[in-house]
Amino acid sequence: MMRPIVLLTDFGHRDPFVGIMKGVILSLAPKATVLDLSHGIPPGDVEAAALALRQAVPYFPKRSIFAVVVDPGVGSKRRVVWGRSRKHDFLAPDNGVLTWLQKEDEVKQWREVTNTKLFLAPTSSTFHGRDIFSPVAASLANGLSPEKLGPKIPDPVRLAWPEPKRISHGLEGVILSCDHFGNVVTNIPVNQVPPKARIFHRHRDLGPLRTHYAAVPPGRPLAVTGSAGLIEISTRDGDYSVRSRARRGDPVYVRYRA
Repeated sequence: MMRPIVLLTDFGHRDPFVGIMKGVILSLAPKATVLDLSHGIPPGDVEAAALALRQAVPYFPKRSIFAVVVDPGVGSKRRVVWGRSRKHDFLAPDNGVLTWLQKEDEVKQWREVTNTKLFLAPTSSTFHGRDIFSPVAASLANGLSPEKLGPKIPDPVRLAWPEPKRISHGLEGVILSCDHFGNVVTNIPVNQVPPKARIFHRHRDLGPLRTHYAAVPPGRPLAVTGSAGLIEISTRDGDYSVRSRARRGDPVYVRYRA
């Protein structure tokens, strides 16, 4: 079975860009399976893409090829990189998007993609998803050896994971993102939250950490154990991000005692 190619972009679905990428891939690797992780990443939002990978990569078949095109530096001197973890291959711009992966999925090998023979010609300076990422992903799915992509590199761009801070009687974390339902995802691992601790955002006491949304009445906010093992803040049957005007970077507090 041919290795699946997984696409993550900020292209949306209104324009033809995602379809064009798939057309290029299937022209070069007709038996490939092309999967969509998401195309709804906010434009140029590298951190949102990094978080999406952190949440999703563990659930894909071994030896999947992830092609990530969230690339505010397209056309500049930024590198295109290939990375390999214990289970998967990745293609991405060298902007740190591959560096928030969970420990078991961390990239261990890195190469700069410099073999222009693999690219479409002429190569656009504004659509590397079509002209570089798609044909290179197809070549890898067809069995191309990574050594033919380009030289090893020791210095990929890295994004520091925002670890929660220890404070008096608790933790201070931040909001990382807001999802389609209006739930906000924090950087605080649920395994660092004692059973009687209380969670606060914008001076609002959200109570102890809950395991499911129905633990509170409709319309009430709550802190819940998120599917990625991080604290999420939600409103049951509502949009917490809108109601609370939650924003990325907002502080969130875990208080171990009053």
